[in-house]
Order: sequence, then C-alpha cells, then structure tokens
Amino acid sequence: MLILAGLDVSAQFDIPRLSQYLINGMVINPAYAGSREALSMTLVDKEYLSGFTGHPRTMKFAAHTPLKNEKVALGISVENNFNPLIKNTGIYADYAYRIWLGGVRLSMGLKAGMYHYSEDFSGDFLLYDQSRTDPSFISSSGLAPNFGAGIYMYNSKFFTGLSVPYFLDFPKEGKTFNFNTGSYHYILTAGYLFDFSENFKLKPSTLVDYSTANLDVQAGLNFIMFQDKVWAGAMYRTTAKALTGLIEFQLMSSLRLGYAYDYYFTNLSKISNGTHEIMLRYEFKFKSNVDSPIYF
Repeated sequence: MLILAGLDVSAQFDIPRLSQYLINGMVINPAYAGSREALSMTLVDKEYLSGFTGHPRTMKFAAHTPLKNEKVALGISVENNFNPLIKNTGIYADYAYRIWLGGVRLSMGLKAGMYHYSEDFSGDFLLYDQSRTDPSFISSSGLAPNFGAGIYMYNSKFFTGLSVPYFLDFPKEGKTFNFNTGSYHYILTAGYLFDFSENFKLKPSTLVDYSTANLDVQAGLNFIMFQDKVWAGAMYRTTAKALTGLIEFQLMSSLRLGYAYDYYFTNLSKISNGTHEIMLRYEFKFKSNVDSPIYF
C-alpha cells in the first residue's frame, strides 16, 4: 500500500458509446470525415438507464464534408456528457486526408479540441464518513485539451477502421494531462454489405474496444429493406451484457431518423427502463449517388 501511494494515478478519458455509431462514425474515428461525400450533419441524444434517478445523458452533434479537393475532408463535433455529479462539454475539429488505393479509399484522420470538465460533489452526494475528506471526492473543474487519430478504409461493399479517439488522460486532483498509453482505447470497426436484391440487403458489423482495463466486443446485424427506406437490426455488447434493437427510416433522400433501445441482462434491468437513443441526420449532397448509395 505504501508503494502504491506514491504512484501518479490518472483516470481514463470516458468514451460514451453510441449504439448508432455507424451513422455517426466521427464520434470514434476522425478519419470518417468526408466519407458520406456530402455535407452531413448528425444529432444524437442518448439517455442511459432511463427511469433511474440521476441517469447519465449524452448529446452529440457532428458535421463533416469533403472539400473541393476531394483528398481533404473537414469536420466539427460538439458533445455534452452529463449526470448529476460530472459534466463534460467539448468541441473538436477533424481533418482527414484521403487517397484511392485501387478501388478502396484510405482515409487518415486527426482530431483536436478543447473541453470543459466539472465534478461537483457539493450537492446531494454524501460520503459515508462525513468526518473525513476523501481526495477522490473533491469538486473540481477546468478547461483542457485533447486529441485523437484514426485510419478508415472503405468502398461501396465494406469498411474497416482503427482509431484512438483520445490520447490524453483525464486530470485528477489538480494533475495535468499526460500521454499514458496504458489508458488508451484502441477501437477497431469493420462491416460488410451483402446485396441480395433491391429490397433486401444484410450488413453485419463489429466494434472491438481494447484497453488495458477491458476488452469490449460489439457485434451487430442490420437488415436493409424496401429500397433502402427501412433499416432494422440488433447488436450485442459483451462487457455491458446489453442487447440493442435499432430501427432507422430514410424519410427523404437527405433526411434520416433512427432509434435504438438497449436492454441489459444484468441487475440494472431491475432499476432501469433501459437506454434510449434518438438520431437525426441531414445531408446536403454535392453529387448524385443514387446508382451507388453509401451504406456506411
């Protein structure tokens, strides 16, 4: 215990997981910027553990577009993660450089930005022993930078990506950020499109999130029906032991609406009504992609 007391401990930067990450890929990989070949804007609102007092909530807005020079794409994202004790609001800029490799596009991306964090334990939060002050529960706030990187390879039939969304640790007890590779989240994504007919397609996908503290695998399957107007599917997360059901509607060529519901096969199901996630995406297309729609 005396040896451990001398170590500089910092926490991993939290990465709120969106069930509809395939629709809003920039939340985990900056190299996703520009891949829609349009000015794409997405808004996601996710309420974790609804029905439970003080449940966490995540709101994210992302916009990205290729430039006139198609090798370059830019993006911007704003996020707000909060619960009664901890709030985290950030804004990030994304840059992607894209090249063609024989029918496959390879994108390399960087993200950088600032966020404001706040931990407030002065309200209804009470320690068991009020006579002692635990340094882990001292309220703090501040403005801090962070950045990440990723690669993304795709064409009309498949995609795969690898990213480290955040390189810097979350500051605790007045300590500064540092490059602690032990806290990195390495996120691998992949998917493939099976095109059976105009009215029926299958799109299996997977996400693997590896860190020294955990290995989380998320596997899903989407059914694309009625001339791409309705997308329905399900996925399972190993660490959370959660099953997610998804339904998405292409209301117009530029407007998409999606909903996801997470059910937990743990004791959380006894105190929570599950997790709800709503997604809205609007796109200004620069060129027609009717003959070759983008499924990722």
